[in-house]
Amino acid sequence: MIRYPLCMLSLVVAACLSCGNVRAGDGDLDPRFGPNGDGRLTIGIDTGAEDIAVQAVPALDGSIYVVGRTSPGIGIVRLTADGLPDPQFAPMSYPSDTSEYWLGASAAVQAANGDLIVAGHYFGLPQMDGPYWIACRFDAAGVPVGAFGDGEIAPGCTDKFGAGVRKEGEIRDLLIHPAGRIVFAGHIVDGADKRRAALSSLTPDGDPDPTFDDGVGEANLVLPHGNVVPESEYNALALGPNGTLLGAGEYIVSPDDSDVLVTMHFQNGTAFQQFGANGSAIHALNLGPVGARRDTALGIEPMAGGMFGVVGTAQFSLAGHTGGFVLWIKPNGSLETSLGNNGRTVLQEDGLDLRLYDIERTPKGKVVIGGSLMPVDAPDVTLATVLRLDQAGDADPTFAAASLAVFAFSDDATPDEFDDETIHPSEIFDLAMQGNRILAAGYQLLPPEAGGADFGLARLGDGRLFGDGLESFGP
Repeated sequence: MIRYPLCMLSLVVAACLSCGNVRAGDGDLDPRFGPNGDGRLTIGIDTGAEDIAVQAVPALDGSIYVVGRTSPGIGIVRLTADGLPDPQFAPMSYPSDTSEYWLGASAAVQAANGDLIVAGHYFGLPQMDGPYWIACRFDAAGVPVGAFGDGEIAPGCTDKFGAGVRKEGEIRDLLIHPAGRIVFAGHIVDGADKRRAALSSLTPDGDPDPTFDDGVGEANLVLPHGNVVPESEYNALALGPNGTLLGAGEYIVSPDDSDVLVTMHFQNGTAFQQFGANGSAIHALNLGPVGARRDTALGIEPMAGGMFGVVGTAQFSLAGHTGGFVLWIKPNGSLETSLGNNGRTVLQEDGLDLRLYDIERTPKGKVVIGGSLMPVDAPDVTLATVLRLDQAGDADPTFAAASLAVFAFSDDATPDEFDDETIHPSEIFDLAMQGNRILAAGYQLLPPEAGGADFGLARLGDGRLFGDGLESFGP
């Protein structure tokens, strides 16, 4: 367990907000990135709207896509490799006509031909009917690919999955499998109005994939808990050993009690029965003390040797105090006890809430985690947070000031304490590696008089950047 006194976090904030030199050390905001030379930027797509970035996608040509949701639709921005607006790509909200449907993005991935595939959900207007699954495909210029899907909801989009019908629920993540299929993870709502963790697959053209477990694998994820069949949902998806699919999310026993859900599936969607406890294909873990607590996995990342890391948020007290965790899991579903504390790295601090949403493995073999931090007694003050762990699964003291970097996406002030008058609330939902540097995407709330939120993007160093641009891949 790591401990961060409030005074130490204040020093970290100050350090991250005053990166004035040309070298970005481990955990420093990169002064070579962004229009203001301070390693960060905010992007507003619709004035007064809640523009929330959910994914940073380093593109094949070196540019960066930032994808998220705006109040009316899917938001997409393209930047240069150094975080400057791309003059050839205007920030877009799709579709432009929102009179019938309201689309929202949860995840995005770039295809080998440069197209961008975005997944999430939509609502039917004006009754806000839904949400329902949806996936859309855009070319590198942001133009919808008309040949993708049926285009019924919007050109270049489809809401037909499984047996060719729409699915009530939300997609939370996706990947392009080496076999060519596009795999989606999230939850569906069944006939009893219960959430069920679900996987589905489309062909590259956006048609339902008839070879993928009848399109939806949620039947494999219904596991009784006593006399109760819990609800469940996937929040993250990753490629596992030998082309398998790794899912991470939440196993909901009751409204006040949930466990971390981790599963493995073959590439065709059928469950890998030798994974987890009792040959159930499901691994459910309770992170908090004995009693009803909410524990949920929000990110998953493959590691060396077939192992993978699962990150999320756990409730560690009846008062609702939350902390973060990383689970180090072997290919058979058991914990890798040589890492962390018997396979678990727990991150918490009295008086602070820490929420962790994503995990990435760096080229140096270390692990970075993104999320947010807030004082329990000042819930309106939220700061974007990036932590790094070493190869042993412990907090890395060589990263930033105390193994974590804390910042807001656009504040110029250097606060010496958590103060909602000087810090614009910021939060990270996604991390991506741009070579040996860390991209962190999320949002920043605007002042109350303006309303709404803007996309937020930052770049941090993960290896010393020298004057000639060479990067050190030290131990």
